[in-house]
Amino acid sequence: GNMGVIVKLRESSTGVTALNLGFGYNRIADYNYCYSYAAGGSVGGSSIADAFAAQMRGSGITSAQLSADDFNWGSIDPTYWGAALGYMTGLIGDGSGVWSRDMIGVNARPAYFTTVESSGSAGEYALSLGMNINSKIYVGATLGLTVMNLKRNIYYGESYTYDSNPGLNYRADYFNYDQSTQMKGSGVNFKLGAIYSPIKGLRIGVAVHTPTRYSLTYHYRA
Repeated sequence: GNMGVIVKLRESSTGVTALNLGFGYNRIADYNYCYSYAAGGSVGGSSIADAFAAQMRGSGITSAQLSADDFNWGSIDPTYWGAALGYMTGLIGDGSGVWSRDMIGVNARPAYFTTVESSGSAGEYALSLGMNINSKIYVGATLGLTVMNLKRNIYYGESYTYDSNPGLNYRADYFNYDQSTQMKGSGVNFKLGAIYSPIKGLRIGVAVHTPTRYSLTYHYRA
C-alpha cells in the first residue's frame, strides 16, 4: 500500500541544521475485483431491449438516421449508443412507428447473467524535501505525481425459452452485450508547508496544497 525512504543530506549545528530528501509511494485506490450474478425470469418478463426501446422513444432518433450511409456515432448522444447497437443487431425496431423490442416474443421466458471484471490502481509518487533552520523554522515541500490505470469489462447476456410458438419470422434465443472501458493517465500536485517556533512551546504553521491536475484518456468499446 505504501513505501518510503528518507536520505539525510546535511547535518550541522548552525544555519540549516538538517536537510532531508524523501521519496515515497502511496496507493490511493485499488480497482481489482470481479463479481457475477444470474437470475431467471417469468414468461413475458422484461428485457434490456425494453429499456433500449424506451430510451429511443425519448431520444427523437429514427431508424432512418441509424441506417443512413453517412451515419456517424459522434452524431448522437453517447447515452443512446447502447440502444443504437440494439437496433443494429435486431433487438429493437420502429417498424410500427414506435420503438419496441423486436425478435423477442412476448411469451419469452428470459434468463439474465452479468459478470464485471475490473483491474488496475491509482497511486501517488512523492518527492519531498525538508529542512530545519536553527531549530526555529521548519520547511517542507513535496512534488506529487499521480498515476492512474483502470480497466473494466462488463459482460451482460440474456437467453430465452418459449413455452409456445411466438409467431415471429425470426426468433431470438440469446444475446450478449459486452462493454469495456479503459482510463489511464497521470496528474501532478505540489505541497508546501512551514512551521515557525519563536519561543519554546509555541509553533505557528502554514501550509499550501495545490489541487491535482490530471491528464486522462478514456476509451470505450461495446
